[in-house]
Amino acid sequence: MIKVQIMPVAHNSFNRGCFWLAGPIIERDAPFFGPAIKQFYVEPHFDDVENAVIGGEDSFQIYRGNLKNLPKFRFSRANKNLTIRYLSNVCLGKDLREAEMMKPGTLPENQSAHLLRVFYLELIEALGGIRKIIKRTDDYDVAGFLSWVSSRSDTLPADNAALYEFFSNQLVEKFSPPDLKDALAMSEKEFWDIIQFVNLDAMEEEYQTDAVEPVIRQLATLPVATIKSFHNHLSNMLFKLDTRKHFEAAEAAFEYLSVDSFLYLRCYIVGRGRQYYESVLQNPHKMPENDVSFERLISAASTAWAEVTDDEPMNFDRNCAENSFETGSNRTGWIKRQ
Repeated sequence: MIKVQIMPVAHNSFNRGCFWLAGPIIERDAPFFGPAIKQFYVEPHFDDVENAVIGGEDSFQIYRGNLKNLPKFRFSRANKNLTIRYLSNVCLGKDLREAEMMKPGTLPENQSAHLLRVFYLELIEALGGIRKIIKRTDDYDVAGFLSWVSSRSDTLPADNAALYEFFSNQLVEKFSPPDLKDALAMSEKEFWDIIQFVNLDAMEEEYQTDAVEPVIRQLATLPVATIKSFHNHLSNMLFKLDTRKHFEAAEAAFEYLSVDSFLYLRCYIVGRGRQYYESVLQNPHKMPENDVSFERLISAASTAWAEVTDDEPMNFDRNCAENSFETGSNRTGWIKRQ
């Protein structure tokens, strides 16, 4: 099963508008193109002609400067993830930032269906860049995948009413209430006790697999319900750090801080343990001053679960957490400063 996550990015904004719906349009009924790629992360970046955020002029100039380096591709063959960042010309970042997120019970205003169609045609062209990244030895049908993506343009919603219907169906299929029956199988103290098994030396040296392996070994001795509870606690900890203040405090240490980089940075903070985490949570200015990451922590629960159940990690049900760990999920934490 193919996964396509669309995360539009503007200066200091992660509002997805209606563009994220391009992901499930590609995913629905997609055939198997090969084992090399399980998930596409697509970040269309939107430019602005002037800084539209109170303060942040320096970060705005850095953001605009980094747009000149797009497109960028990152293919993690080990994790089977491909990240694509490109400059979108569909609208200005200001337009995206001020747009309302689509909401249940509310028919979208403006020309959302038209914008989604224009965006999708642009997306087809952007995805074509993977021809230069995927090798023949990667065992992936690039031509077949791109042909499939192109053909799906025929299924785009024709108008706002059809767009709303499709959006509502996605809420039922992909954003149904999480199954929290196992959420408290592990206490918060027990969660942090397991985090203590992180190999800090390996994490600092960026040997992420070695760093997380002791955690996986501990989780693999536990019942499935407790493993799911660990994932719930981890998601909640990452969610709390997902704020504008923490993001802006971290920007200074990065040449460019993407939504993925901010997520992996938050994983690093959790990996350092409870005392460090709570210190940073209370004081965003204590965010790490260098480019650090602990991406592998996210998959610790799914890896352990796969060992216990003799299944594939990708089949782990992540819908067992109260909050999402994805950047931009903590809407309250990203409210604009007045």
